[in-house]
Amino acid sequence: MGCYDDEISFEIDGLDIDGGLDMYEGETEDYLDALRSFVKNVPAALDKLRGLTEENLAEYAVSVHGLKAMSAWICASEINSEAAELESLARANAFEGLIERNEALIGMVDDLVGELGKVL
Repeated sequence: MGCYDDEISFEIDGLDIDGGLDMYEGETEDYLDALRSFVKNVPAALDKLRGLTEENLAEYAVSVHGLKAMSAWICASEINSEAAELESLARANAFEGLIERNEALIGMVDDLVGELGKVL
């Protein structure tokens, strides 16, 4: 793994910047573009997650899968892992388990988007 500390001057809890830069082969601007895209596109996904009902579990599973993918592309591993678990719960129709954890995931993502918004 490379050391890119001098190329990006910020650190954010829950975001593996070196891992992200490795994913983009050290291309800082490409990684920053991915972070900007995350900030731009995630709010729509969160709106769908906020609308969780027992009747829309299949739609929820698709939305949380999208969030899982977006978080993988920026190396936000904690969000990625939690989204994967919630996707599994949704596909298993485990509504009660989702209710307990959905708001926490939304909070984690909101926090990351807010922190990224400050530095991008």
